[in-house]
Amino acid sequence: MFAGIIAKFVAWPIIGPFLKLIADGVLTWQKQKLDAQGAHEIQVATVAAKSFELDQREAELNSQLLIVEQGNWFTRWVRPMMALPVVVLMCKLLIYDKALGQWTNGTTDQLSDQIWWYCTTVTIAYFGGRTIEKVADKISGIWK
Repeated sequence: MFAGIIAKFVAWPIIGPFLKLIADGVLTWQKQKLDAQGAHEIQVATVAAKSFELDQREAELNSQLLIVEQGNWFTRWVRPMMALPVVVLMCKLLIYDKALGQWTNGTTDQLSDQIWWYCTTVTIAYFGGRTIEKVADKISGIWK
């Protein structure tokens, strides 16, 4: 009991200010840390919003560019002309050789791997191009 009285009246006035100084320092440091985290989150949200706006603007410009390009006959004919041989070949194989084969005796010689690669590439570009772009955008969004 006597030691408690001595600690209360003698030691506390000496140790108390140091403990208060340390406690104030820790509290100030913690407050600064939390304020910095809040500022960082605000910056992240601002950058994300700006990125979204830029993506929308880029999509609008790409759409406008496509409309302008499709307005010119010279740029419009390239894709259909690349697909025309594939359409003709598939029609011959599926309609003349397979569907009407018993009446026409339609046969086509063995096609090379390069022709099948070309047919596959053109078909994927026509029917899967936009889907691939959407998937690529989502995948790239994971690493942003």
